[in-house]
Amino acid sequence: MVLVNTDFVTGKKIETIGMVSGSERADFINVGDSGVHSATAQMVGNARRLEAEGIVNVRYTFADHYVLVYGTAVKFLQQ
Repeated sequence: MVLVNTDFVTGKKIETIGMVSGSERADFINVGDSGVHSATAQMVGNARRLEAEGIVNVRYTFADHYVLVYGTAVKFLQQ
C-alpha cells in the first residue's frame, strides 16, 4: 500500500476510489506512537476493503485526545 501526502504518485496514473479514514484515542504522551499507528492501520484496512493500491493526500489531525487520519483511496491505471 502506497501512502503519500501529495495528490499524485510519481510515474503513476491514478483512479480515485473514495475517501478513507481512521481514528484512535490518543493521550498526549502517545500521540506520536500507538495512536497514530493504530489510526493509520484502520485507514489502510478501509482502503484494502475497497481494493485500493494506494492512498493520496494523507492528512493527520489531532484534537480532543484523538488522532484522525484521512486520505483518498486510489487504484493505479495501466500506462
